[in-house]
Amino acid sequence: MVKQINKQINNMKKTPLIICIILLIAFASCRKVDFQGETGKIIYKKYSPPANINQPYCDSLYQDTLFFDFDEDGNADMTVRFAEAGAEYAAHLKMAEDWLIGNYNDEDYPVGASDNWTRSKEILPIAYRHIGIAHRIDMDKLCYGWLDTYETIGSDGTTQVLRFYLNESAYCTCPNYPLKWGEK
Repeated sequence: MVKQINKQINNMKKTPLIICIILLIAFASCRKVDFQGETGKIIYKKYSPPANINQPYCDSLYQDTLFFDFDEDGNADMTVRFAEAGAEYAAHLKMAEDWLIGNYNDEDYPVGASDNWTRSKEILPIAYRHIGIAHRIDMDKLCYGWLDTYETIGSDGTTQVLRFYLNESAYCTCPNYPLKWGEK
């Protein structure tokens, strides 16, 4: 009994060290940036394997949902689920309040140059998409990010299946910083 208690105490002593290592790994994916007197960081995430959601291509929709927290505040900034898009199904990306999503067509321009900013967007099958995201933190202050996504139609062996994937994301906490596609 005493040996078990001593073993538990020794394991508890290791816990702070393990937590410190986890925190160091988490912060290793952040880079500090300064812009117009503001300071922030770029929070980069590589999803390995890619975050994904599947939907059998049939008459009824499942209600599975993915949640993403890009600014690491503990709240869902974006949800992904499948929805009807005309006669087809598509991944439906919905942003939280004060968040926007836009088309990101040119890798040479900052994410803020994206167009068609809206609160939600459908991603059609067989498409790779570079998507811009923006978080309004004040009337004239936006924090930008980007998403590397794609959706495909595949098979689970018996039926066609829609799949949405998020490969990587970056979000900059520095207001109005001109974040570019691929910047980490």
